[in-house]
Amino acid sequence: MASPLPYVRSLMIAAGGGILAVGAGLLVLLGWVTGNLTFLTVRPEWTPMVPMTAVAFCLSGAALLVITAIMNRRLSENAVTFERWRWVAKGLALLVALIGGRSLLFYGFGWPTEWDMLGFDKGEGPGQMAQVTAAGFLLFGIALGLTVRQRFYQSAQWLAAVVIFIGWIGLTRYFYGGDQSGVFFRMAMHTALLFAVLGIGLFYARPDGGFMVIWNGDTAGSVLVRGLFPAALIVPVVVGWLRLEGQRAGWYGLETGLTVFAMSNVLIFSVLAWHTASRLHREDTRRRQAEKTVMMEKQFSDAVIDSLPGIFYLFDRQGKFLRWNANFEQVSGYRAAEIAVMHPLDFFAGDDKTLVSSRISEVFTKGVSYAEADFVSKDGRRTPFYFTGISVRLEGEVCLAGVGIDITARKLAEAKIQELNTDLERRVVERTAQLESANKGLEAFSYSVSHDLRAPLRAVDGFSQALVEDYGATLNEEARHYLATIRSETQRMGVLIDDLLTFSRLGRASLEHLPIDTASLVKSILNNLLAEAAGRKIEIHVEELPPCDGDLSLLKQVWINLLSNAFKYTRRREPAVITVGSRRENGAVVYFVKDNGAGFDMRYANKLFGVFQRLHRAEDYEGTGVGLAIVQRIVHRHGGTVWAEALVNDGATFYFTLNRETRL
Repeated sequence: MASPLPYVRSLMIAAGGGILAVGAGLLVLLGWVTGNLTFLTVRPEWTPMVPMTAVAFCLSGAALLVITAIMNRRLSENAVTFERWRWVAKGLALLVALIGGRSLLFYGFGWPTEWDMLGFDKGEGPGQMAQVTAAGFLLFGIALGLTVRQRFYQSAQWLAAVVIFIGWIGLTRYFYGGDQSGVFFRMAMHTALLFAVLGIGLFYARPDGGFMVIWNGDTAGSVLVRGLFPAALIVPVVVGWLRLEGQRAGWYGLETGLTVFAMSNVLIFSVLAWHTASRLHREDTRRRQAEKTVMMEKQFSDAVIDSLPGIFYLFDRQGKFLRWNANFEQVSGYRAAEIAVMHPLDFFAGDDKTLVSSRISEVFTKGVSYAEADFVSKDGRRTPFYFTGISVRLEGEVCLAGVGIDITARKLAEAKIQELNTDLERRVVERTAQLESANKGLEAFSYSVSHDLRAPLRAVDGFSQALVEDYGATLNEEARHYLATIRSETQRMGVLIDDLLTFSRLGRASLEHLPIDTASLVKSILNNLLAEAAGRKIEIHVEELPPCDGDLSLLKQVWINLLSNAFKYTRRREPAVITVGSRRENGAVVYFVKDNGAGFDMRYANKLFGVFQRLHRAEDYEGTGVGLAIVQRIVHRHGGTVWAEALVNDGATFYFTLNRETRL
């Protein structure tokens, strides 16, 4: 079939011819009804068109329009063939042929043909259809009927060519003038014109068959036909008219006129032949350049395909190999002639064959797929490959193209990784057992600290108190001071042991992640601290504190330690100002506690969260140096971070985040 653009253009030309025939026929009938001679004959001295001829042209044009509509439906992707329209076209064609055949039959038997006037007064006209007109309708009606069927394309176009020839002869005869008594002068001038139009329209109505395949094509033959055919129809007629006009004017005689006619045709057609040959030469040069470009692109694509590190393959839906690279032959062990007759599944065995078959089907249905399977070579060796496939369309046919990559090294690496993972799991089990043993030892140590160390401390504290109570009156002031110091240090030692036990348990205790109302938690802690600090002038500012998820008891300890430090280190400020709030940074909520207390030197900030690390003297601010270490461990166990900013004697701000998402 012709390409879509020439196809549509051809159908438009055919439809135009049908519309022109119907319109001209209706105008002639209107002329007979109204008596307007302009519609009946172009010039008063020429033959008018009889009513039956006008009716035949209306039927012919209608049939051509129906055929064009059927062909236009076929152009659509969702078109269906309507058999009833075929029969309409056949019926109209039969009527046209019967009109022409009836007139020829009446002429043959010498019967009167006044019926051609359809009851109108013939006036000075012939009063009947001319023999050549009747022959034209008979041939055109047959051609219309044959055009409906594809196998009769060429026969229909040959008959249409005869109709064009009849019309062209009639037009040329009117063009040349002279004696008007000939057979072709009995045919009206616009009858001849409409025969030419309908014949050409019938050619264009089937652009997918016969002569029109060449006419609408892009081959050298198509260029030649489109270049010479119109000239072959027009040039001889024009040259003949010029020769005739010169002879009528007395410029030369018959022989000279024929010589001028012949040599003019030779000259004109030589120029046309040269012009057409030049076009063909340019087209052939472009074609050869295109072929050279295609060959270079093929060589380039072959080089690219052969340079691929894996195997390349291209095969159609039936599994016929269309292309492959040198690596395919090397890996498979088969020669090119052997691969050409093999099926893609011949290179797989067992379950891999079933897997690859399903993935090939998936490519043709979904457009893409992949598979890992063992490629079986000619000698039976199996090699693990990763295969890819995508669907491509080549010359209207869907094919599969893809590559296969040898994954032997990857498989070996995976096996090595699996071996390492197994060994790692074994080591993890061993380390876990060792850790559990160490934890048990730590628990035993904690028990020892809790019981064995506390007993002597309680004894020292108890006997010191008894000594003061029983013999305090007999002791001097210095002795009583020593006993008070012993009791104070003993009690501080107990608090230190409690903090150490708390710190050690943080690494072993399990976490419970529950929703926590941070604002309520902080409010309750502040209420307790304010009750203990009764009498102090303290300003508390609590900003927005979003909820969070975490272990309630542990996070409560974080807030207690941070707020207690704020209360402690603002003891010498009047008033003490403490701010608790939050802010959002990079999508995470940052909680903070800010005070206007003693602050600290940021050069020593790295020691701030260490166990027993203190940046102030114990005489100035009490404490064991474990509180911030506990804060850091709890925050880290929640997946967060903690840090501080401060200036000496200008307050400090402690920040912390939790890795758990907070709810705003």
